[in-house]
Amino acid sequence: MPDGGGTVAGNPFSAALLARFSESALAQAKNYLIIGGVFDGELTVTPDAQFLQANVRRSTARHYHVTIQANVRGEVNWLCTCPFAAQNCEHTAAVLRVWLQEPQRFTISHDDAPIYLPAAAPMAVTVTPPAAPVAAPASVPAGAALRVTPDLLLYVRRDKAAPALSKLVETLAELRSTNGEHSIYQITGQGLQAALQDGRTIAEILASLTDASDEALPEAARSRLQGWADAQDTFHLYDNLPVVEFADDFALQELLRAGGIRRYLLHIFSPRLVAIHPRHVNDLVAEMERRGLMPKVES
Repeated sequence: MPDGGGTVAGNPFSAALLARFSESALAQAKNYLIIGGVFDGELTVTPDAQFLQANVRRSTARHYHVTIQANVRGEVNWLCTCPFAAQNCEHTAAVLRVWLQEPQRFTISHDDAPIYLPAAAPMAVTVTPPAAPVAAPASVPAGAALRVTPDLLLYVRRDKAAPALSKLVETLAELRSTNGEHSIYQITGQGLQAALQDGRTIAEILASLTDASDEALPEAARSRLQGWADAQDTFHLYDNLPVVEFADDFALQELLRAGGIRRYLLHIFSPRLVAIHPRHVNDLVAEMERRGLMPKVES
């Protein structure tokens, strides 16, 4: 049960774990705490491990499930169902923050049966003791440049990797360790996002990894990469996005009926407010002036 300091006796989910997250992830985690976005918290104690689980509300229609496991050796790792689940997952940080500050929101249960995280967890973060270097698998084909594992580890043979492949790997993944002739990388959601933003398609990325490994990619790895790529198109962030605000509800409708401006629009928020492509600001101003309107441009 929670003690006076807000922890569970013998529980390893301490504030030290928060040092693994960036300032931005911790700030987002604080927001989830403020809005009550963490719910259905539960601590399960088994003979082999302890599990901290909760749901984190992303929106009214979507939430993610976080599981944090600590085994008897003091190793802590976590899994989140968000597309970018990795060491710096803001949802995991949010669950830890709530546990540390409001442990009463978690139910505590004991289970005599061991429970384990799925083998295909995106990554494991060892707090104590430090993680040992990952040994290169003996099953890497002799003529292959790399091997992809189901949990998105890349074992790269430095003497076999062409420059184009090395560039792709460095974009997709974070270096974990070097062992003999191999370098071991972990593919991340952020890395895939960067590769896609560089102009590569998910089909090209999967094909490059398959060709370099001389074997079919594990289905778990292929499925997760495809899922991340699909999630890439669910939202877009625009910097310095121009908007047009009309004085009444009729000017926009008249311009739309006249035609010629729809290609400039990114989104219509309301009858009086629209967002436009930055490169078409001057085009839209000229079109409005041609139709007798006098737009006021503010920077």
